[in-house]
Amino acid sequence: MSSTVGREERLALFQRSALLGDIGRQATVLCELIETADSAELEEMTRLLKQAQDRGNAWDQEVWNELWKQWGRMDPVRCLELAGDGQGMSHGGDYEQMMAGWIEVDRLAAKEWVDSLPRGYAETGVAAYFVAEGDFKNPEEMGAAILEATGDLRIRAASIHRYLDFCVSQPELSLVEAYERTPEELRPLVAGKLAERISYQDPEAAAQWLLAHSDEGGLGSQTFIIVAGKLPASSGLRSKLLSIHQQKAFHE
Repeated sequence: MSSTVGREERLALFQRSALLGDIGRQATVLCELIETADSAELEEMTRLLKQAQDRGNAWDQEVWNELWKQWGRMDPVRCLELAGDGQGMSHGGDYEQMMAGWIEVDRLAAKEWVDSLPRGYAETGVAAYFVAEGDFKNPEEMGAAILEATGDLRIRAASIHRYLDFCVSQPELSLVEAYERTPEELRPLVAGKLAERISYQDPEAAAQWLLAHSDEGGLGSQTFIIVAGKLPASSGLRSKLLSIHQQKAFHE
């Protein structure tokens, strides 16, 4: 439907569809229009959606996801420019959707583009998504892909949350086992985040793991105090963690 009408008609239909009361139907129609839009139409659609949102109209997340993904397919550089001006993407999930669309169209060009980006916070997040995106079978494979894709420590660090999410998604693998299978070069970036993840469910197990690995690289004083704060005041493990925290903080 949307591909058979002109630009002005599509934008008019887009505005009318935004008035639909059926949220599910609204999302379906808006997404259909977005997925055929070119860069100029996307810019106007983005303006209309954000303007309506500022006035109190909440959109289904599916609409935003399709919008940023289509930007990635059509003109990711312009999409980042708008974000820099406060007129576009606003959080990491938006950037990941845009990157997904870009990879879908031309992965090689996406890599060249990522390599040329300045290393601001948002750009680092986009690059990290690219690095950590893929169909991996095990931690070794994903870890090797991260190391191979970039030598930029900021991008590697930003990829770690996706790496740990992948490890968590492997039902036969504990986080402790995942760490042992993590490439050594990546371990300093993984260690602190992994200890915090373990502490979500079992602070004592996290504390014991930290004590056993306290001399390994990448474990700063902050990790020890975060995990210690989840233990009872009377805990001997807590006292040991706080002691190591003080020692590390003195040398940082």
